[in-house]
Amino acid sequence: MVAGVLLLLVAAVGALEWLGWPMARAPLAKALSTQLGRPVTLDAPFALRLIGRIRLEVGHVVVPQPAWFKPPSGQTGKPMLDARDLVLSVPYSTVWAAWRGHPMPQWRVSELSASRLEAVLMRDGEGRANWRMSADGRAPQQTTAQSEGVPRVDRLVVREGQLQLDDAVLDLNLKVNATTQEGGRAGAGAAGLAVDGQGRYRKQPFEISLQASGVLPLLSEGRASVAVPVRIRADTGGAALAFEGVSHDVLSLRQLDGRLTLKGRSLAAVGDAVGVTLPTTARFNLDGQLRKDGELWALDVKRLSVGRSELAGRFQFDRRRAVPLLEGELGGRLLALADLAPAIGAPTEPAQRRRAPGEPVLPQREFDVPSLRAMDAKVRIDVREVQLGALFAEPLSPLKGVLTLQGGVLRIDDLLAQAAGGRVSGDVRLDGRQSTLRWHADLDWSGIDLARWLNQPEPPSPVARKGDGKAPVRKASANQGEGLLAAPALRGRLGGRATVDGTGRSTAALLGSLQGQGAMWISEGRISRLLVEAMSLHVAEALGLVVRGDEVLPMHCAAMQFKAREGIVRPDVAVVDTPAATILASGAVSLATERLALRIDSRPRQMSLLSLRTPVDIGGTFADPDVGLHPDPLGWKVLAAAALSAVAPLAALIPLVDPAQPTDGGCREALQHLGVRAPKR
Repeated sequence: MVAGVLLLLVAAVGALEWLGWPMARAPLAKALSTQLGRPVTLDAPFALRLIGRIRLEVGHVVVPQPAWFKPPSGQTGKPMLDARDLVLSVPYSTVWAAWRGHPMPQWRVSELSASRLEAVLMRDGEGRANWRMSADGRAPQQTTAQSEGVPRVDRLVVREGQLQLDDAVLDLNLKVNATTQEGGRAGAGAAGLAVDGQGRYRKQPFEISLQASGVLPLLSEGRASVAVPVRIRADTGGAALAFEGVSHDVLSLRQLDGRLTLKGRSLAAVGDAVGVTLPTTARFNLDGQLRKDGELWALDVKRLSVGRSELAGRFQFDRRRAVPLLEGELGGRLLALADLAPAIGAPTEPAQRRRAPGEPVLPQREFDVPSLRAMDAKVRIDVREVQLGALFAEPLSPLKGVLTLQGGVLRIDDLLAQAAGGRVSGDVRLDGRQSTLRWHADLDWSGIDLARWLNQPEPPSPVARKGDGKAPVRKASANQGEGLLAAPALRGRLGGRATVDGTGRSTAALLGSLQGQGAMWISEGRISRLLVEAMSLHVAEALGLVVRGDEVLPMHCAAMQFKAREGIVRPDVAVVDTPAATILASGAVSLATERLALRIDSRPRQMSLLSLRTPVDIGGTFADPDVGLHPDPLGWKVLAAAALSAVAPLAALIPLVDPAQPTDGGCREALQHLGVRAPKR
């Protein structure tokens, strides 16, 4: 009797197993609906197998959106999951793990396949996710990164898949088409994983193309697994990215290691996309090795071309901190400052069009002040050459310093550069803690060889000596060298120092509010006599030099001291003293209005028959300067007044000049020539 019952029971189970337990479809759908808090549909054909493992086959599965879900534009009525020909196979060990409350990474799925799968996934700003198995979409309070993982999958096949993801937490919108066929029974023709799509990340549009040898090993996040080859291509419009390497978790791409190439219109476009503060630059092309482990990124930049600049470096970006931190070293062969011109609001190339009347010269574009508070940074700078522009024949070589960004304050400390046999040093600070930037610079420079540093014609070869007992004079005939001036027209060693401050949200505003002071001087100076005679308006002498050739005169004194207030720069004194004449400059330059109001006065050392003896005025604007003779024929009275007004400032300037340089004595001689007694030191 018992044996008969058992035999009948076995036969019934066998028959139901063969039929696929059709009566289980409604209870299973109801249980899933209760668990998810939404009506789940399981359409025929339906089959459930329970012997050896649990295997579920459903012709059409629909999981609708939860009640709190607000569909994206154009997605009204689309369910969270719509799958055709779904097959799910799991061992009983997974059922036991789920019953015991073990986290998903400890579950195992033997097979998951579908002929077509479409999913619309969404997580709102409150952290509610429609894919969670809870009615309100919130993660349990005990949720950890491990419990939120995914189970191990032995075989995965999706012949046609579509995924739309809207994640407010990551600020990510993504729509992709994906196919994958792999695993133990995928067959010889398995193509692995292929993903193509587009979206927006941090409001920046991009296109993505991802190919991998498979997704199965990548689903075991947090566990030791094989490294799977991955290829990613993305285009944000402003930058194009290509990555080829390996990963362990394609769902979150928490672990990456491979070659990265990146190119685009500006480094700032990349920074906006990934949340890193980078300067606005010329077009760039980057080639390097990228490593990512969770929120810790490391990039070894083999080559970074920005315009004409050739840079390299090693960087680490840590997003695990409340305020992300960028650390590393920036080096390379060449940095052209013109390639960073967009960072201060200037164009990378000179404007081809003619400036409109009244159009400003100084860059007006406002800085992105909040970006200075988006992260912290500490980067050591060691660049072999820094090209300053067309005016300069030699670069800064090398340039070293330490760039730090902390709490919205950008600093460049320990700045040191070699320049044409001299050096430049100092510190620069840009304070972005408020809505208006505050800028401070403290700079020193000394021993810079002007003949080498400035772009001037090569000197002619013939040398004639004309003795005045003090210094040799180089003579050039009018048909030697390049142009009429002796070449180089200006020589000597430049020194000086400046301390300035400014406030504003653009380069024009920072300079237009300039406050501070500074001084410059030239030691062992030489200057073209034709240039001196031209500034002195000595017509006869200038014409004679044009015919017989220019001469190079020693400069007894060449120095300037200036002060800046509210963007107006005024020289307390500006003097060049030579055996031919003493030249003084006065007036003001307004950086706020971009206007010039300068006057050049000259007192000749010798009597000249054809001398206009009137000051030269330089007015107008930066864009349209105007040079002309001063209208009032004050002659020597103007020169005498200018000389006497310069005595006190010039006397104050003398102690500033490096005592190791001979300029001090020359400036004292200039004072005596102007008819006053130099102060004793």
